[in-house]
Amino acid sequence: MMNQQLLDYIHQQTASGIGKESIRQSLIGAGWSPSDIDKAFVEIAGPAPSRVPNAQPPPTIERPAFTAPAFTTPTYPHPAFTAPPFTTPTYKLTLDPTPAQIVRPRWMGVIAVSLIGLLVLAGGVYAYIMNIGSFNRPPYTEANLVSGILKSISRIDTSSYSLSASFAVGKRDAGAVPFTTHITVDEKLLKHYQNDAKRAQDIGSLLSSLSTHKAPYPASLQAIIDDNNKSRCSYQTGVNRTRCLSASSSFYGNQIDPVTGQSYTYARTEGGKNFTLTVLFETDNAITTLKRSYKFSATTTPIDGLRVTFTKDSPSYFYLPQEPPKPTIVQLGEAMSFIPAEMSGSMSVSAQTDWRKTDADWKFTVDAHGDFSDLSYKFNADALKKDGIYYFKINNIPGLFLFGYLGTIKGQWIKVDPKTASSSQVTPIIGLSQLPEAEKSYKENRKQLTDLLQKTVTIAEEEHLLAFKSSPSSERIDGRSLYRYDLKINKKAITPFYRRLQQEMKTMNLSRDYAALIDKGYIAYLESPEFNELFDYNDKNTSLSLWVDAQGFPAIASYTLRVIPPDTAQQLKDKQVNIVFKLALSDINKPVDIKVPTPTKTIQELTNSNNSSRPFPFVRDSRQPDSNRVSDIKTMQLALELYYDACGQYPRQDSRSLVLTSGSAGGGEKFLKLSNGCPKGTSMASYLPTALSNPTPGGSDYTYCSTSDTSKTECSSAHNGTKSYILTFSLESPTAGLTSGKHIAVPNKIQ
Repeated sequence: MMNQQLLDYIHQQTASGIGKESIRQSLIGAGWSPSDIDKAFVEIAGPAPSRVPNAQPPPTIERPAFTAPAFTTPTYPHPAFTAPPFTTPTYKLTLDPTPAQIVRPRWMGVIAVSLIGLLVLAGGVYAYIMNIGSFNRPPYTEANLVSGILKSISRIDTSSYSLSASFAVGKRDAGAVPFTTHITVDEKLLKHYQNDAKRAQDIGSLLSSLSTHKAPYPASLQAIIDDNNKSRCSYQTGVNRTRCLSASSSFYGNQIDPVTGQSYTYARTEGGKNFTLTVLFETDNAITTLKRSYKFSATTTPIDGLRVTFTKDSPSYFYLPQEPPKPTIVQLGEAMSFIPAEMSGSMSVSAQTDWRKTDADWKFTVDAHGDFSDLSYKFNADALKKDGIYYFKINNIPGLFLFGYLGTIKGQWIKVDPKTASSSQVTPIIGLSQLPEAEKSYKENRKQLTDLLQKTVTIAEEEHLLAFKSSPSSERIDGRSLYRYDLKINKKAITPFYRRLQQEMKTMNLSRDYAALIDKGYIAYLESPEFNELFDYNDKNTSLSLWVDAQGFPAIASYTLRVIPPDTAQQLKDKQVNIVFKLALSDINKPVDIKVPTPTKTIQELTNSNNSSRPFPFVRDSRQPDSNRVSDIKTMQLALELYYDACGQYPRQDSRSLVLTSGSAGGGEKFLKLSNGCPKGTSMASYLPTALSNPTPGGSDYTYCSTSDTSKTECSSAHNGTKSYILTFSLESPTAGLTSGKHIAVPNKIQ
């Protein structure tokens, strides 16, 4: 027997002017079988059954209410949509053949049908706009994923976000194996690396030797080596001295190139006040490593291809490996030979930012913890910026570091106003003084970075760099309905993408600022069998996933890496290390209320309130005068290095040596005023707020002098300069590994 509800629904829809096919598709979508639907249409289209008169008036039948199947609107010229489920109203039907009892107000039916149609149409439009119901679909395709994400980010004014990294040792997955390479290192390439390593060693020694000379510099490299050999042999006498001088030492640098057999090109410049030392390397890795070395500058160390010219201001030390660098996955595996079998750790930065202001307000929390079997740690700190002023607070820190000054600032909000505070006041706070400079640098380069990012995105999409591993799916995470995209990198697109990116960066004149990305040797690596082998392994052991919300805003990005220890790591047999990097955004474009914390103190206020003269992690105990003396010297050494980093030299004193006594007229106050060669307002007082002097009785006054000769251990006006310094002090008893008596301190050393 045909279902009466089905028949009634078809009657009602037909009366509303809806076509047969639309009704049929709606019913199929609601779960009705096509055969039942077709039978119902046939029954409705057949002859009406004849009525049999009854002896008595027919009874009145109350028909219970029912809910019609999901209703689908007909197809119009505009895009189709599916209306929300439609519920038929409750009604009473009286079966009476007497025509006089049947009242049919046709105008009411027309109005009702029209209203229903308008409601259905409005609901469909709302569902389409809001991306709900049957219109619920992923906001991005493979073709516009990256550009769509970038556009959505540009619409974010405020947000909360967190960046985290975690690692943990766990049971090894089935089929997981360590990375092994079947590619052998080319002997010719290996020789290139060995030659460059030798050149780096030679140049480093020669530059270090040249740094001990004062202008004018030696006329030749051989003169440098001869002078240093004479100095080295000066303590010898007789036959021993003759032997020493005849056996030329390479400690101060070998001037001969290991391939050409010719001397490195050297010349004095600027009337002997400077020099050039030119070297031709063989590998791009040498150039890349040099550019990343400490204090490298393209101005003081010009580079032309593989040819490098060193000067007196070039970094005197940089290390080059004797073989090609191993893949990161191999280096991680080898490092696991030293980690315990049970280990875990994580670090996260959670923050809120209001980007609507030119000078954006923000706050963030750094949290880290780890468990290394018998050793665990926990660190937590807060920082925020409000109206251009920075606030910092350390909540937790490993007890190993809780000494001296850090112990006094734990749990207290520290206020730093860049307009009034010197950088030295926040230097002790674990480098947080760099935040204002980092923000300034970002603002200055924001347009350039934005243009580069947009170009990168365009190239990535045109080359189809990213692809879907599977079709996007919907998930509910932390109460949010999100779409998940599991992504993979298209190996064939990597080299074309990188070539175009390099060309674009050259066009934008970014090759100097982003030299590592322009490295032409990297193209050769991308096309090598080694990269192909490593890519295939990484593809099996890494995953990249992205979640976005219905409006297209990024919600979560996750990158996981599975590292399989090599067989040499016996303690990790049948185990693996899981590394996860995760970025999460929430509360997008919701109000951000960043309030100034209370109470707060400046560094100077904390220093004064704790009766401490040093914003550095060293302890002073009146019961231990020798310990205090060692602490004082280390404090001054640190302050001198900070001064050197800012000024490029150590402070020069006026006389042969400066006796650091206390008092307003003492040498300590004069020491704090030294400011030669530094920008206006910068002096030793910027890094050492209060003068330090020998704690009496006992000991001897501290003395300070600057020198141009790093080999000297006594002060003399004959070699007064700013390349090095000498601090003198005395101990009454053996302390901190030092004997009693007189000692000197020079850069990075106490002897």
